[in-house]
Amino acid sequence: MSNLHKFAAATDRGLVRQDNQDAYRISSDPESGVICLVVADGVGGHKHGELASGMVVDYFMERVGMILDTEDYPTEEEWLYFLRDTMEKANTKVWIRSKTDPDLEGMCTTMTTGLIVGNRLIIGHIGDCRVFLERENRLFQLTQDHTYAHELLREGVISQDEISEHAGRHQLTRALGVPEYMNIDLITEDLYDGDRLLFCTDGLYGYTSAQELHAILTSGRNPEAIARRMIEAANLNGGWDNVTAIVGLLNFKEDSRR
Repeated sequence: MSNLHKFAAATDRGLVRQDNQDAYRISSDPESGVICLVVADGVGGHKHGELASGMVVDYFMERVGMILDTEDYPTEEEWLYFLRDTMEKANTKVWIRSKTDPDLEGMCTTMTTGLIVGNRLIIGHIGDCRVFLERENRLFQLTQDHTYAHELLREGVISQDEISEHAGRHQLTRALGVPEYMNIDLITEDLYDGDRLLFCTDGLYGYTSAQELHAILTSGRNPEAIARRMIEAANLNGGWDNVTAIVGLLNFKEDSRR
């Protein structure tokens, strides 16, 4: 990682599931200073979701590595194109792989990627993993969930209060591993000294309130300990799903005390 920024992650299969179908990676390029983050939540039968999420995460990191091996670093516009292109190709790879074995039919995965380039965060997103930004004691959700219930919420059909009980709250409307084109959300955000980031799967936010997430995310200056506390909170609340948390504490100046 950067000498100033601190990142760590934790993952757990939870207390109910037999397998962990989440996947994640964190890496930092010492030459360019670019930090790469990715989290994915696989969907499918026994082990199939694990295969799908692992495939897209490995593919993303492989392609990022190829870009950073060159001395001609991309502009922000080129990074946005790269994220869209990589996620579209990852979609095709998962779909083709699912057709090679009848047992893999229907496997797919969510995927949320982040690149920190200087003081900019560049996100590629499909599915229902989330990115949260904590700044000046406020917690912001930077991504939108691609689920049936949240589509209804955005259309004004249901209210925010109805989401937690709606039958479609876990029904994905977009994922990687399908034959048709899937629209990918591209998001950019300025970053400032003292900001904190959380990339997570629905196994965390689905069983932990926003207030509790905020409290844990701001509890100290050790991202590894914070990520572990995230996992513990989800499991204390039932541990019904796999859970993954990537935590980042951003420091753009050495004398930051936050």
